[in-house]
Amino acid sequence: MVEELIWKYALVNAYTHKGKANPKAVIGKVLGENPELRPKAKEIIPLVNEIVEKVNSLSIEEQEAKLREIYPEFFKEKKGKKEEKRGLPPLPKAEKGKVVTRFAPNPDGAFHLGNARAAILSHEYARMYDGKFILR
Repeated sequence: MVEELIWKYALVNAYTHKGKANPKAVIGKVLGENPELRPKAKEIIPLVNEIVEKVNSLSIEEQEAKLREIYPEFFKEKKGKKEEKRGLPPLPKAEKGKVVTRFAPNPDGAFHLGNARAAILSHEYARMYDGKFILR
C-alpha cells in the first residue's frame, strides 16, 4: 500500500515537473496524506528515494503511461478543473437597482492605495447591481 502511494506521488511529481520527481516533495505528500506513517519516516525515506530514482529513469511517455495505469483520476481531475471565476462575490440580499454605495475619504491623512481600493470596490458593486455610487 505504501509503495503504491509512493509510486503515485512520484509519478505525479515527475509528470508535473518535466519528468523529474523530487524525493522531498514525494515524502511530504506521502506523510501529509497519511500522518500515521510519520513514526516510520526513517523506513519510508529510502523506499521513496529508490522509487523516485526508478521514476526519474523512465521517459516522460513511460511516466505518463504508468501514471494513467495506477492513477487515472489525476487526468480526470486535471481536465475537469475549470478556470476559477474572477470577480466580486455577490452581496447578500442585494437587489438590482437598489444598491447604493458611497466613498467618503477621511480628512485625517493623505490619500493612499487603501483609499483607492475602497473607492473601486464601492463603484464596482454599484455597477454590478445597476445601483448608485456616491462620491463625497
